[in-house]
Amino acid sequence: MGLITINEVARWLRLSTVTVWRRCRDGKLQFIKVDRALRFRPKDVKEYLNQHCQLKDEPAPKAN
Repeated sequence: MGLITINEVARWLRLSTVTVWRRCRDGKLQFIKVDRALRFRPKDVKEYLNQHCQLKDEPAPKAN
């Protein structure tokens, strides 16, 4: 897989593009700058997920 856009990362992480940009600015998410656009390697996004996200061992909410 090649480089992905900030919109694709935002959809993948279910975040706004502004939040993704902030994570980049804060050095939490690695990116590549192509002219004025940000691009991401999928492996860097997966690494971000592994470092900053935790799965909870909670049961699913009950439907009413």
